[in-house]
Amino acid sequence: TQKTNLSKHQATFSDIKTKLGSMEDTIKAMDTSTEFMAYTASSSDTAKLTATAGGNALPGVYNVTIQDLAAAERTYSDAFTSDTNTGLFGAGTLSITVGTNATIGVTVDASSTLQSVASAINSSGASVTASVVKISATAFRLNIQSKSTGTANAIAFAESGTLVLNADVPANEIQASRDSQIVVDG
Repeated sequence: TQKTNLSKHQATFSDIKTKLGSMEDTIKAMDTSTEFMAYTASSSDTAKLTATAGGNALPGVYNVTIQDLAAAERTYSDAFTSDTNTGLFGAGTLSITVGTNATIGVTVDASSTLQSVASAINSSGASVTASVVKISATAFRLNIQSKSTGTANAIAFAESGTLVLNADVPANEIQASRDSQIVVDG
């Protein structure tokens, strides 16, 4: 009756109030011309390129060509006859600097093996990963790779003491760090 009708009207007004509040929030999100005229960006191949449109974006279609992908530096040590024998490469400190990060020193002693040096590098906090690569039955190399791509993440090595891993020898750099190269409408 009247009480039931009043309850229905209150529920209707409450619903309208909620929807008006939601609409007000949506309108506030578009209260400037930049927000109201915002464009979106898309890519025909998001596995290769993603795009976003900023607040001042203009409409258009752009052709983006990826000429070169970014790469992480990868360096080997000299080859050694075993990955588990000790005393093959001296003792000292292998200093690793990635980009502008602080230099990390990894201690290598007479009891170190290539496997233990790789483990020590991985737990050192340096922004690199290390592993041992078996080249042949009697040739093993320490592989050190930056965790990040780009020239800003190039690795510099220094060896002290009697250490002769030779990670600091330019000929042992297997892949230089590299930035991606793209051309827009070129």
